[in-house]
Amino acid sequence: MNHRSATLCQTAIVDHRSHNISLINVIDQINLDRDDKNSTANDKIQKKVVLVPFSAQFVIYSDRTCADQPELCKGRILIKDPEEQEVGRTFFEVDLTKYKRTRNIVQFNVFPFVAAGTYRLEVQYQDVESENWIEVDSVPLDVLVQVSTEPEPVMSK
Repeated sequence: MNHRSATLCQTAIVDHRSHNISLINVIDQINLDRDDKNSTANDKIQKKVVLVPFSAQFVIYSDRTCADQPELCKGRILIKDPEEQEVGRTFFEVDLTKYKRTRNIVQFNVFPFVAAGTYRLEVQYQDVESENWIEVDSVPLDVLVQVSTEPEPVMSK
């Protein structure tokens, strides 16, 4: 099985007649607003994972090794924080039994945030014979944090 590409975007639109795909708003960076008064010093020391709302689609494009030979394998996406620690994962199946090319579209609804920096979305396929996971792609995602500096509202008497 050949891995061709992986792209994170806001929306992927597939034309069902031609099977062409449009990737809308390709994402290389996300900006998070953080209210520091709600986080404790202990959270920062322990590097606790916080799930933040994040609507995006991860598009993975694969094709057969031999055009006339069907293939099927398991895939997964590992989300690694700026220190290369795994903070999330999700699984998918690459099914090339009917068609010689396929696109998997994986929906994200939350993002596992630990700290600002460059995260990696690592795409892996499982070797059918050995069952070992093989890294086939790594997509960087920069996560920037803007600390909210708004003063607390003053209550009048």
